[in-house]
Amino acid sequence: MRRLLLLVLLLLSPALLAAVETALRISDREIIEGLADIKRLDAEIKAIRVELRTEIRGVLRVLH
Repeated sequence: MRRLLLLVLLLLSPALLAAVETALRISDREIIEGLADIKRLDAEIKAIRVELRTEIRGVLRVLH
């Protein structure tokens, strides 16, 4: 039984290795640029939130 299991594993191992694709390498520069984009977008989102809060407060003042 052990020999059969070992034989099956040996026969399937190349197929399992071939099924795994290697990921492309990401350079440090790409990571840094991505983080810079995220920080820029975060700042834009924060600015928009402040604008929305200001507009909502203005509308609420008019309604009350």
